[in-house]
Amino acid sequence: GNRYGGTGWFNTGNTVAGSTIAEAIAGNDYIQFVVTPNVGFSFTPTSFVFSWDKSGTGPKSVALRSSADGFAADLGTVLTAAIGTFNTITISGLTNLTTATTFRVYGYNGTATGGTGGFDIATNVVNVTLNGTTAPIIVPPTQLVIASISNQVAGAPFSITVESRDGSNTLSNVSAATGFTLTTNGNAGAIGGTTTG
Repeated sequence: GNRYGGTGWFNTGNTVAGSTIAEAIAGNDYIQFVVTPNVGFSFTPTSFVFSWDKSGTGPKSVALRSSADGFAADLGTVLTAAIGTFNTITISGLTNLTTATTFRVYGYNGTATGGTGGFDIATNVVNVTLNGTTAPIIVPPTQLVIASISNQVAGAPFSITVESRDGSNTLSNVSAATGFTLTTNGNAGAIGGTTTG
């Protein structure tokens, strides 16, 4: 169906006028999901869009947290979630995630133990969307490798092709101009330079 939620958002002993976010955390009153970036990519979440439904005594407030900080701080809240339409939490300060990250949607401000709440909408549409961007992970270069030397004839001009590689010997882009010098000492020569990435 189109509904994902449940009961148990309000626990015995909670504030009768409306349970607090602290009580929701202590009572483990949340729905969670995990986002795992593909290997070689990072993920930056930008917004969480959801449809919320609740009973008369269910949680009317929602807070989004993540495992990036051990669920310590809100990424954003909706104090009175709109019913039958979409709510949006804008996410900032959570960037370039490279490992599996758990997101928790805490429901609070309920008033009775029998209250229900969760994601729901009357039509068959996507009820929950985590928007964001992805980017390839670029490993800075750590070494220079001479790929080829042309025209190796005494007294003739020649050129040297140098590649930048990371610690696993994989070609790595250099983001800034890199200079190289060639010095000679008799019949021997040396090439040197630095890489930045």
